[in-house]
Amino acid sequence: MSEALQAQGWVESSDENFVWVRTQRETACGGCQGQSTCGTGSLSKLFSLGHQPLLKLPNSLAARPGDRVILELNGTSLIKQAVLAYGFPLIGLFIGALMVSFMFSEVQDWQIALGSLIGLVSAWLWVRLNHRPEQPKIVEVIRSQL
Repeated sequence: MSEALQAQGWVESSDENFVWVRTQRETACGGCQGQSTCGTGSLSKLFSLGHQPLLKLPNSLAARPGDRVILELNGTSLIKQAVLAYGFPLIGLFIGALMVSFMFSEVQDWQIALGSLIGLVSAWLWVRLNHRPEQPKIVEVIRSQL
C-alpha cells in the first residue's frame, strides 16, 4: 500500500504559517443499507460523537478559514504508524511475559501477568515518548464562496 490516501478537511483558523483543519472521521461500514440496525454501525456512531480533533498543518497553499482542503498521507507511512501504535506494545507484552518465565524457576500466573503488563506499558511509553507521527499534507485548496 504505497499509494497516497486522501481525505477532505475544513480550515477552522489560520495564521501566517499554520492552519487548523477539522476532518470528518469515516467509518468502515458507513455505506451499508443495514447500518441503522447493525450493532457495528451503532457502535461506530456512538464512538464518533463529539468533536474531531484539529490538525495543525503547515499552510503551504495559503488556505484561509472556511476553505475546504484535500489532505494526503502516504499509505506506507500509515502502516508504519499502525504497527508502532498497536504492534510494538503487543510485542512488549509477550517479551515481558517471556522474561518473567525465563528469569524465575517457579513462576505463578500473576507474575507472568505482571511481567506482561510491565512489558506492555513500557513499550507503549517508549512509542508515546519517541515517535512523532507523520502529518498529512495539504495538496489542494478549494476556496469557499464567502
